[in-house]
Amino acid sequence: MLSLLLILGCEPPSPSTATAPAAATAPAAATAPADNARASAGHEAGLPEALRPEAFTELTAEEQRYIEGNWKLLSTQRDVRLRPAETLARMALKPGMSVVDLGAGTGYFAFRFSELVGPEGHVYATDIASGALKYMAAIIAREASGGRDYRNISLVENPLDGTGVAAGSADVVFVCSIHIFSHLDMLYLSEEELTSGDPVALMAAGRAGMIQSIFETLKPGGRFVYMEGRPGSHAGLDLDLDAVSTLLAGFGFTEAARHDHLKKMDMLVMEKPL
Repeated sequence: MLSLLLILGCEPPSPSTATAPAAATAPAAATAPADNARASAGHEAGLPEALRPEAFTELTAEEQRYIEGNWKLLSTQRDVRLRPAETLARMALKPGMSVVDLGAGTGYFAFRFSELVGPEGHVYATDIASGALKYMAAIIAREASGGRDYRNISLVENPLDGTGVAAGSADVVFVCSIHIFSHLDMLYLSEEELTSGDPVALMAAGRAGMIQSIFETLKPGGRFVYMEGRPGSHAGLDLDLDAVSTLLAGFGFTEAARHDHLKKMDMLVMEKPL
């Protein structure tokens, strides 16, 4: 599953006529976890406190595995690698904007986006893993009971070949470490490989649809912000920003900026023409 690959980095797809986003809901068993199910490490004013896996019941086996493997990603301990203040400054988010966090995982960026765009803005936190959405829903419900408002976040389960968000909805689409964009050799997989059921091959098969969907999800003048590890930061990753930029340009994007403020990651900003 794509969600397993996302553990390596930050933390993914519908036909061009995307469905409306789902409202944020929380599993009942996770709305009021016991104190010992909270995780105090890595909590800060701009990031909710994590929930431990024992806070959840009535999950599928796959959802349980997802939460057990990813809950620690909602932590400021990741700030050393991702330097969120500097990263967010380069995204230039403003109150009232609409942002899609594609492959939001446990919400490390989505919750920060929520506070930056404010009550007049909106965040679509999307993922193919229902465990990720249930985890964020539980965080949102718990924070609401304490007076912290994340009602500007919609949780969206997207397919492999699109954002799951309606066309023309977003000022920014953000992607972090979704390797289908950078493993360019996937473009040359055989028909047999594409139909083998291998998750990476299936993601490659859906990549063109995903890029087209991102383009359509953006408003005119909107930006696609893509973050990925440099070669050597992940096993098998051979990132070529020039090639990724060229790939995206083939779908109508133009390159706006590159940022190298992170030690092991690059940021590429592509724009949809006005």
